[in-house]
Amino acid sequence: QIAPDPAELKSLDDAKRKMLAAALEAGYGDPDFIAYDVKLLPAPLTARARAAGKPVLTWTVRSQEQRVRAAAHADNIIFEGFRA
Repeated sequence: QIAPDPAELKSLDDAKRKMLAAALEAGYGDPDFIAYDVKLLPAPLTARARAAGKPVLTWTVRSQEQRVRAAAHADNIIFEGFRA
């Protein structure tokens, strides 16, 4: 399982923390992959996912700068309006 980092949890409001806890308790805490916005990379969650052998996909790459960031922190990239 890819558990949330306690520091990341502090940024969530109470309702989101409760929803996340319920999802983890229900067994939703072991995804086959993580999909993450390229604008938020790098991120502790995606680094932990990759370290656990889970692929990270990122969206939506629209520039060379974002492509470089995505290539460094993700395993697959979703492009839009940009030829890599």
